Amino acid sequence: MSKVRGDNVVFTFFNGGFYKPYACALNGTLEISSDIIETSVSGSGNWANWEYSRDSWGGACDGLVSLQETNKLDLAELQALQIAHTKILMRCTRTSDTGEVYESVGYVLITGSSDTGNFGGMDTFSITFKGTGALSQSFVPSPINPPGTMHSFFINLTGAQTGATSYTMATDKEIIGAFRLQDYIIITTGTPNVNEIKYVAATGVLSWLVPLEVDEFIHIQYQDV
Repeated sequence: MSKVRGDNVVFTFFNGGFYKPYACALNGTLEISSDIIETSVSGSGNWANWEYSRDSWGGACDGLVSLQETNKLDLAELQALQIAHTKILMRCTRTSDTGEVYESVGYVLITGSSDTGNFGGMDTFSITFKGTGALSQSFVPSPINPPGTMHSFFINLTGAQTGATSYTMATDKEIIGAFRLQDYIIITTGTPNVNEIKYVAATGVLSWLVPLEVDEFIHIQYQDV
């Protein structure tokens, strides 16, 4: 059993070219909700039948207000992004005591922000956000090869342009996972179809069939070998 401590659950936001944690955040919540519709018909009997329809997600974080911390987002910066109606890429990373990593990544809209100052106490903040579009979920077990190091990055945030169908990364890596609206099947030969992504280890080239659209990303996880 690999437990995840609260200290090892980190919410970060992509800003200025890299992910930044929220300064002095103490608590974070990520929630996924699934809508269902009744599909009962005449003759179904006394028990109702239901089916899934659409999923949605969102969350919140809170903590102490701290301003102008290096490489961290503070209340002033997040409220400025909220007022500007800026969509932000958010990542929730959970790391277990034995090294497993479970990540959730997606774009969010900040829907609420507040801070409260009590006489004799500290100013505290609360931020709520709503996910827009798909939530990428990935799980990386303990390293397959002990010397290996797990990495992840996002195509369309690291150089690839809208409309791209390929991207060149480092050579001789082991691709652990790839996500774009749904998990890609990873192949190493042939021509990828709509559900596949191809990686050629000798050249480092990743390729896929459907061009990237505006605000789309592909989440790649890989391991050094």
